[in-house]
Amino acid sequence: MRILPVFKSLDAVTVLGPGQEVQFDTPKMHVSMQVIVTGLPTWATVRLQGSIDGQNFVTIGGTGVSAPETTSIVANVLGPVVAVRANLEAWAGGTDPTVTAIIAAA
Repeated sequence: MRILPVFKSLDAVTVLGPGQEVQFDTPKMHVSMQVIVTGLPTWATVRLQGSIDGQNFVTIGGTGVSAPETTSIVANVLGPVVAVRANLEAWAGGTDPTVTAIIAAA
């Protein structure tokens, strides 16, 4: 997948695990992720993961969202990375909660 100005790695997911990854044409030094939750989960933990080989991902940032918040942003400038993804690691509570993670890179 080619990077657009922003992309959804997690799109209203309801299960734990990594989202869609994106590979860049050139290494990126600045990556940000916005996490949006619905259904007011008690809390949700989403990690921003990066890779320098496009295969092996490590956590380069992360954020937690707790009720009554619905949005959180994490920024990372520890690049360079050639690929990124969001990973929904944990959550609890709420009524039919979903998690969306939008990533931008420059």
